[in-house]
Amino acid sequence: MLKLLAIALRLVGLGMMVPILLFLTVAAAQFVDGARDYPLIREVISLTRPVSRSIQQHVPTKIKGYDATPWMVIVFALAVRMACRNYADRLWSHAEYLAHKRALRRLRAARPANVEALKPVEAKLEELKQAPRKDRDALLRQFIEAKKRLEEERRTSARTPRATRPARAPNRGDGARRLDGGRWRALRCRLRRRRRDGVVAGPVARAPDRGEVVH
Repeated sequence: MLKLLAIALRLVGLGMMVPILLFLTVAAAQFVDGARDYPLIREVISLTRPVSRSIQQHVPTKIKGYDATPWMVIVFALAVRMACRNYADRLWSHAEYLAHKRALRRLRAARPANVEALKPVEAKLEELKQAPRKDRDALLRQFIEAKKRLEEERRTSARTPRATRPARAPNRGDGARRLDGGRWRALRCRLRRRRRDGVVAGPVARAPDRGEVVH
């Protein structure tokens, strides 16, 4: 919204060039003999006459026989043009300041742990807001470069995979216990078959506990 208003003010300031050129032609025609003989000059004078008459009705305009009305209009148009340009520059700078401040707020939300890294950039932004027009361009370039570095660091950290938890090294006793359990299951199956066939009598052998050693 602020940038649109700044553009509108710049257009108004640019439009002030039209009355400046028209009344400058009328003012110069007073010092040129036979200027009214030219159709273009007559057309310009007739076009500016309503404004000149309105001014002449309210303020004195004759200075040593010359009509100062065109110069009054030129000075007024130049003042309006300069005011529009200055206000447009201020509005544009303030709009850019707000946009950069929103970008820094997003960076702060994305990197809450690195708030200290944002403080120099925020200080540069506040310095940019108070800087005169002649120093604003250099400060703006420095601020944009610093903000780009922060954004690049954020993208780099986002692409870096998180450290995974290292896998636990297998315990030597785990394989032994799995092996002992498998051997004793096979042994129990063989003993059951032999007992069923009448080869072995007595209870089936019990699997050893984890703390027992198999010979």
